[in-house]
Amino acid sequence: MLKLDILAQEFAQNLDRDSIFKMCWEKYCGDAKDYKDEKLEELEKNFADALAIQMDAPDRDYDPFGDLTEEACDLGCRFGLLSYVELQHREKYLRQAVRMLKLVTGADSWARGWRGRQIYGADLSTGSLSAKTAIIFAMCESVMGQEEKKKIAEDIIRVGIEPCVNGWLDPVKHEHALDSMGHNWWMVIICGAGVAAWALKELDDRCQGYFDLIVEGMREWFRYPGNVLQNKKPSFLSSGDYIEFIGYLTYGLSTYSMMETFYRLETGKGDLFEAEYLRGFPDVYRAFMYFTKDGLRMANFGDSLPFVTEHQHVLYYLAERLERGDMLQWHEQMTYGPNQYEDMLFYMIGKKAKVPRQDPAPTFAVYPDSGYAVVRTGYGKNDRFFAIKTGESWNHNHEDAGTFILGDGGHAVIVDSGCCEYSRAAYQDYYVCPWAHNVILVNQKGVSNENLYAGTKFHGTIPDSFNAEESGFQYLLADCTGPYADSCYRLYRHVVLLKDWTVLIDDIETWQDAEISQLLHIQGTPEMCGNAVMIRDDEAETLLYHMYPSEKSCSVHEGLRDHKGIGKWGAADPDRKKLLAQDPPKGKVLQCKFATKERSAAFYTKDNRAKQIILVGRTGYKPEIEPRLFVGEDYLELILENEQTEKVLFNLHADGRDMHVNTWLITEELYTDASIVYRRESSGHKLECAAMVNGSLLKVSENPVFGSMVKLDALTDAKSNKIIFRTSMDCLVSVWQEDGRKSLHVKKGVQEESCYVVG
Repeated sequence: MLKLDILAQEFAQNLDRDSIFKMCWEKYCGDAKDYKDEKLEELEKNFADALAIQMDAPDRDYDPFGDLTEEACDLGCRFGLLSYVELQHREKYLRQAVRMLKLVTGADSWARGWRGRQIYGADLSTGSLSAKTAIIFAMCESVMGQEEKKKIAEDIIRVGIEPCVNGWLDPVKHEHALDSMGHNWWMVIICGAGVAAWALKELDDRCQGYFDLIVEGMREWFRYPGNVLQNKKPSFLSSGDYIEFIGYLTYGLSTYSMMETFYRLETGKGDLFEAEYLRGFPDVYRAFMYFTKDGLRMANFGDSLPFVTEHQHVLYYLAERLERGDMLQWHEQMTYGPNQYEDMLFYMIGKKAKVPRQDPAPTFAVYPDSGYAVVRTGYGKNDRFFAIKTGESWNHNHEDAGTFILGDGGHAVIVDSGCCEYSRAAYQDYYVCPWAHNVILVNQKGVSNENLYAGTKFHGTIPDSFNAEESGFQYLLADCTGPYADSCYRLYRHVVLLKDWTVLIDDIETWQDAEISQLLHIQGTPEMCGNAVMIRDDEAETLLYHMYPSEKSCSVHEGLRDHKGIGKWGAADPDRKKLLAQDPPKGKVLQCKFATKERSAAFYTKDNRAKQIILVGRTGYKPEIEPRLFVGEDYLELILENEQTEKVLFNLHADGRDMHVNTWLITEELYTDASIVYRRESSGHKLECAAMVNGSLLKVSENPVFGSMVKLDALTDAKSNKIIFRTSMDCLVSVWQEDGRKSLHVKKGVQEESCYVVG
């Protein structure tokens, strides 16, 4: 039997000690406290009618229960929790919960199917209802007779546990393998059955065997390595991230967290907790949060919402198990508190989680396997937040390789359209499509539509990143070529983040002549302001420049924004149905079109190449001198002038077009083979900082700065007297100081030396 009293009593005892908790409970409890017998009888009659249809139509292609099962189960949970709060009426509420339990367990099937069609013997609803009914059963055990308990237990096994085990775990009967099902689906289903099997093991000898099989399956889910033929990646990746992104990890762990907790409370053992895979989640969760004028939000890539309001109990659970109370301190700034039965049970254990010693939070995070990266100036309301996505999640895919989100000064500047309810036509017609994201279109097409359900063999990645935050230079390379393989020979998005600017440099080569479009979803109103687009959002102003190519056309269109119908209070929100009936909110989309074009230089041997440079200033920043772009025969150089002069040069030789020819570039000031060179000069034209990306030599004004035999990233800063390297292998690097050359053995990865002064 589940050790439920420990959690339930903790819940009841703390209601009057936490005002937010009490307010959320009253919102969730709703009218259950004064539920009339007439309403229960009406619900029972509706169930009887639906059950008759179900029994008469075993091969139905629709679900006669609709929301009735969820409604009854939710009501049963509320009655059960009320019994711990209203002790003087405890038996009354428990008997009402039993009535709901009998309704739900009397069903022929808990599989609700997809769009009205039952596809599998057990699905997400089956797993969820298995866990819910087991918890209601545990709450009500004291008021049930032996025969009553036996009958309900047999029904939970018949309609919940056995369909889950047979359909998802049995070696002979299973309908899906780990390789063929969405990552979160499988775990929700089997661990929901696991909660029920653990609850009923004393009443039915089969349940212990079912539980053991479920535990084995759970372990395999965490360790799943991916499948080449299915284009499927591992569940968990090397950087601690989860392939289906943040929102779907919380869902994937929704029933696992309960199963592990009840097992641990009874046995005292923690051997079901997969710390190896879960310990990194709090940092990943925090990394993708940023402030907007509406409060703290989360990057909403794919089908993830900009805030987690469902299955918050997973966050409470992980905070307690990982002793990461700091995760909840952030989470509570974006939500309105607990709103589901699991949340009520787990809220207080999460609130009591230890807060670790506050080390400086990372502002530069790269997840190379899943293809995400985040760069930010900090975690405050006035900081800049930049996040980019290149990969795909296999399940919940969007055609969005290369999309990015930019927030600054408490404002969302460039946003993702997000998502809506899956049942809406707009989900397929808009939200998953390229034009819902900040991506490149080739002849008005983006990533192949086939990737939505088949995945892609060639995933997008973040193959290079370089963080010199203290020196005001950060770099990401987003490789989006794989997802665009049917239209592009190469599609690289270089991102350079400076103190006052975000620079995107795109290197594109298509298979044939093409029209290229860049989509930018703007939060606010775009207005032409000289050579720039001024993005106005209330009183905030952000300058955006499309610097290159000069031959382009820009236009503004209407797009959609997040609308998944989850209100402030999740499942208990009285306005949820009204939200679902409304049209999605509108937004503005800036589209810039240009064409691939062969350059005239004899060095270039291929056609269909295009470069794009986008420049976005910090919100509120207005330069005294307009940004300039110098277009050389062999390079493009962005010149940013204010109190200092910053130059970002892109070497056109260094885009991999020829084998056996190094990418040497000679200008009046530089000699290098690097793909990108950054320089910062004082008002007196003294070089203060120099950096190269993917180069083996950099000379400035004929003075060598650094050189090696393998291309690497490097930066030198006069202010800190430091040089920073990032290299793909151990190698020997030469640096030049005022007293001559010095050789350094640089290890693979990032290395910092206090040995060099510019100039």
